[in-house]
Amino acid sequence: MFFVYNIFFFLLFVIFCKLFFIKKREFSYTLVFRFYFLFILIFILAFYQLDYFKEEIQFKLVCVTFNFLLFISYVLTIGVKFVNSPSYFIIDYLQKNKGADYKDVLKILNENSILEKRIVNLKNENMIYEKDYNIYLTQKGLAFCRFFSKVKNFFNLKSEG
Repeated sequence: MFFVYNIFFFLLFVIFCKLFFIKKREFSYTLVFRFYFLFILIFILAFYQLDYFKEEIQFKLVCVTFNFLLFISYVLTIGVKFVNSPSYFIIDYLQKNKGADYKDVLKILNENSILEKRIVNLKNENMIYEKDYNIYLTQKGLAFCRFFSKVKNFFNLKSEG
């Protein structure tokens, strides 16, 4: 039964994120992490108060671990919905025009200011800062990069695009 509660909790988290970001329209990994840790804390405290952790503790730890892995998967894919990559614009342009000159594709990428938009987004999330025309990682950005590098290496994931 705990497994069902665990899945239900995660579905509530996903629904909450969808509703929040549909209204806000500005995606933030920081908020997703905060929401998740708030939700998982409430979930664990609720079941602790109900003395639900006394029996079959190993299975319940596996369920919470499973929940965390679902969260990692969710985080790795949710940003795709809100942050269009250069690949998205290239494929979209090629589909609409049934092929294109290389220079036309570069022009579309520049017109959409993809890199500039992403840099502004990272600044707004306090992941990077600019000083003397150079860009640096903040402590938060460095922690985020280390975390995802460990996840990426642990699961042998490739990041491209």
